[in-house]
Amino acid sequence: MRAIMTSRPTLLFIILNVADISLTTRALSLGGRELNLVYSTAGSPLLMTTIKMLLVGFVVVALGVFRRSRLLNWLNIGMALVVGWGIFALLSWSI
Repeated sequence: MRAIMTSRPTLLFIILNVADISLTTRALSLGGRELNLVYSTAGSPLLMTTIKMLLVGFVVVALGVFRRSRLLNWLNIGMALVVGWGIFALLSWSI
């Protein structure tokens, strides 16, 4: 389990989720709205960030416990698409 905690895919997963939180917070400050039902009911950006980071930690630990670290590669692809969409959305608002 220790190997998954220090692996590059794990670090990338955390970075992508932090980027997603940053992009979402920025979009909300510009008048956007959260489409994810779990986070949209959170109310405040701080609570949304806390929930997201707890879920990220849970996923990383669970994948380590159940020895499914290769799933992180697929999760990273998904998160990269989410972050890419967030960047596209913010850039399209600024044009």
